[in-house]
Amino acid sequence: RHDPMIDFRNLEAFVSVATTGKFNLAAEILNTTQPAISARIALLENTLGARLFDRRPRRAELTVAGLKLLAYAERMLALRSDMQRAFGEAPSVNGILRLGVPETVAHTWLTDLVERIAKEFPEVTLDIEVDSTPNLQRALISDRLDVAFMHHPSSAEDILCRPLCAYTLDWFADIDLPLPSTRIELEDLAAWPIISFRRGSPAYVAIDKLLNAAGLPHGRIFGSSAIAAIVRMTLSGIGVCVLPSVVVQRELKERRLRQLDVVCELPRLDFYVCYRDKSMSPLNRVVADMAIAVSQDYLGRAGDSS
Repeated sequence: RHDPMIDFRNLEAFVSVATTGKFNLAAEILNTTQPAISARIALLENTLGARLFDRRPRRAELTVAGLKLLAYAERMLALRSDMQRAFGEAPSVNGILRLGVPETVAHTWLTDLVERIAKEFPEVTLDIEVDSTPNLQRALISDRLDVAFMHHPSSAEDILCRPLCAYTLDWFADIDLPLPSTRIELEDLAAWPIISFRRGSPAYVAIDKLLNAAGLPHGRIFGSSAIAAIVRMTLSGIGVCVLPSVVVQRELKERRLRQLDVVCELPRLDFYVCYRDKSMSPLNRVVADMAIAVSQDYLGRAGDSS
């Protein structure tokens, strides 16, 4: 007979593994050990009487039961946060919230988040810094930021990091660039500059690995810290670009850019929300909860919630 009680810590472990696909990364995010995460998942599976993950060599894949549970788990954790805010956390919150965001977030759902914060906490002033993950992490650790959205969790002991959202990366080109409309080999693209995020970013590193693995070390990657500049260079016919599809929806609808069918797989662009959980103010955690909800809603509507 299964124990009907479900521990929220087990649900948090489940959602973290489901989001990251890795038990060790979930352990790092939740500031615990991999055996502890495995034990929590095992308890949850025993409680529900269902296997939740298929353990693959590189990634933990959700089973049908796991996919079914994920929607419930996210709603339960969000409801718990709403309940906690309703009982004493939200009233009369004021002051300055220093928020660090990458440009990808600034170009997508940041406005939605700001509107929600302004509505629920009208006395809070926002100070927003747009920068790269290394700079945001340094600012967070040195207490120059309260909350930051980053590509990877922080290793600092007093910083709590949680899975935030993930973007799919795709290949795009100007509509008039002379490339086939059928499947394209990476070798054909290497004749053009590949335009993407700055050197050292996850996208840049992934493209560089793809070129080297295909025996194309001569391929040129043009890195930029500005999404607008990447799009402009692509529209000018300088080369092809790699970006999250959600940031070029207008250009695609206006038929100025087209998505390319390239014979290679690009990784997801994962983000985490990081903050000091032991702060005297609960606002950091509340905003983190909001950011998770807002990002999932936005990317779900945009069809990029993988």
